[in-house]
Amino acid sequence: MFILLWSLMFKNSLLMMILNMEMAMILIFLFMFSYKIKIVMIMFMVMMVCEAMVGLIYCACWSMIFNNLKAHKISLSKYAS
Repeated sequence: MFILLWSLMFKNSLLMMILNMEMAMILIFLFMFSYKIKIVMIMFMVMMVCEAMVGLIYCACWSMIFNNLKAHKISLSKYAS
């Protein structure tokens, strides 16, 4: 939710925000791994999985929308000529 609000406030690409957050969480996870803090490590693992799922759903939705628009454009151009 934070990423969605951030991208809307600053007009950034949502996908780039998700990828940057993924990289930051992986780095934090690696630093926490050396401290052996189990609860924080589990929390970051769950957050990384959730962010990855959000990114995949986002990409899938936009690709479906793009393909639908492309298909409609092709079918409209058939009828126009």
